[in-house]
Amino acid sequence: MDLSADNLSSDIPEALGNLQSLLYLDLSKNLFTGPIPKSFGQLEIIEYIDLSSNALSGLIPKSLEALRDVQFMNFSFNKLEGEIPSGRAFANLTHVSFRGN
Repeated sequence: MDLSADNLSSDIPEALGNLQSLLYLDLSKNLFTGPIPKSFGQLEIIEYIDLSSNALSGLIPKSLEALRDVQFMNFSFNKLEGEIPSGRAFANLTHVSFRGN
């Protein structure tokens, strides 16, 4: 699902975490605010998540540590804060995935 650069705004709906067959999610370059939904930890087979260049705030949910197939995640250029989770989904990410927070 590619919804990048569509000028979408408001919080990211928790219901997106129910799309358990989702492989690709790009919500970058929008106007999303609020937290990253904890339900994203239920995206069992997701391989790609790009939430960069929004105005997301709060912590990166520890529930994302459970993602076993993810190969790419980008949280850069938001208003996120706090500790970066350290589980397997985050093992291969570099500082580039978190810059601008």
